[in-house]
Amino acid sequence: MSGFTPSATEALLEEGVTKQETKSESKPWSHKLLGYLIAALGFAPFIMVMLFADQKIGVSVGTVLSFCNVCLSKISQMIGATKIWPKVLEISALTTFILVTILAWTLPLEIGIVLYLNTFVMIGFALDLTIAWVCFKVPCAEQ
Repeated sequence: MSGFTPSATEALLEEGVTKQETKSESKPWSHKLLGYLIAALGFAPFIMVMLFADQKIGVSVGTVLSFCNVCLSKISQMIGATKIWPKVLEISALTTFILVTILAWTLPLEIGIVLYLNTFVMIGFALDLTIAWVCFKVPCAEQ
């Protein structure tokens, strides 16, 4: 045994690096742009709730943006940019914003939900993620 033979670990590492390099190089710019847009739309509904002075309008705009995020994610899955659809975070945000929008437009101003709408959005989102994690065993970090 005079020659050097790489170990199995080194061979696997080299194979993994080459696969990762070809994977990142083979992704077209349109898929990357769509991914950036989906990531930005993931945060936009929460920003809209805090940005608008009239929180009913902010929650309504957040609901529309959340729906657009789910639609773009489906388009991304259809063209092959993503493998998983629907994602837990997107569906949790959509259901939370739909429920809070219904509550904001139907309940009178004297009831506390309209006054503390930001709190209800964040608590509802956390509850959605917890329910998805406990019932369906789907942690959002794996997606």
